[in-house]
Amino acid sequence: MSRFSKEQLLKVLGYSDSPNYCATADQHHPLTAHLFREAKRAGAEGAYLIHTSPNDEILPPRPAVYVAEAKTREEAREIHRNLWNLGNAPFVIIVLPNEVRVYTGFNYDQKNQTKGLIDHIEDFIDLDLSEQLADYNSDSIDSGRIWATQANHLKPDNRVDAHLLRNLQKLETTLCAKDLALETAHALIGKYVYIRYLWDRGVLSEQWLAENKINIDSVLGRKATVKGLRRLVEALDERFNGHIFPLPLKGSSAPTDDQIALVASAFEGDDPVSGQMTVFGLYDFSYIPVETLSAIYEQFLHAQGKGKKSGAVYTPEYLADYLLAELNHAKPLESGMKVLDPCCGSGIFLVLAYRKLIE
Repeated sequence: MSRFSKEQLLKVLGYSDSPNYCATADQHHPLTAHLFREAKRAGAEGAYLIHTSPNDEILPPRPAVYVAEAKTREEAREIHRNLWNLGNAPFVIIVLPNEVRVYTGFNYDQKNQTKGLIDHIEDFIDLDLSEQLADYNSDSIDSGRIWATQANHLKPDNRVDAHLLRNLQKLETTLCAKDLALETAHALIGKYVYIRYLWDRGVLSEQWLAENKINIDSVLGRKATVKGLRRLVEALDERFNGHIFPLPLKGSSAPTDDQIALVASAFEGDDPVSGQMTVFGLYDFSYIPVETLSAIYEQFLHAQGKGKKSGAVYTPEYLADYLLAELNHAKPLESGMKVLDPCCGSGIFLVLAYRKLIE
């Protein structure tokens, strides 16, 4: 059969003539522009949008389906992994030369290639492709039918945020079994999440590391040490004039070289129990939304008994996002503004406000 193109797919799905489909390079609402820039970097070439409120000036449209093109199945898998890490669209449709692959954006597995793959349609020259993809066409999305027909692929348990939080809890259990205090274990894990964000996003440049005489392998390698981590933490505290996930790296409460190497190897991709390559190799923190830090912090506080029982009640991300959207509608957030949250808790309002201020 002849090569099938993205343009043909858009026509089959009814996206071509719909105002709800846009290229990811198009101008977007300032509150969600960053999502589409990251989606483009991840490999998406367009998105079909859903409107989350009657007035788009308050709550902006969100992606329901990302559309992409790939030359090989391996390339399609990489795009799927990237968009799973981004975690903001339920469905991904990828066009290959002689195949269309439909993935859920809420599930991915590094080893099992069938997980997250909803459908793959090959040799469809004699098939009615529009019928095969009817659940994802413009009418299905606009009417809401897609949420009923594909509900079994929208379970939140395997979304990147839930997946990451589960594995962090597993790492916490392993560290505590090795006699590390719970609060220190949380601080150590949180510090590594923070470092991975900086590393994956290119903030920790080779030049900056060299200028500060830091060997990244002594921090993120499988032979990481207290000395190597302390050198990086001190340099980061000075660079950013502040602390995040404060961690004792001296004295009797400090983690040992072995405990630090365990966490570093987990973030390299090793399972903390078996030692086999798995777990964190799934994650790319250059895509995982930075607001996930707040969810991690909240999970740690609950594990320490500092949650609702002690009077700490945390605002869900979607509600914080809604309130900030309302604020932005009344008084647009602009670069240079200062934002005060006197009861910041896990910092979700501040993180989301920062996200909007830098856009």
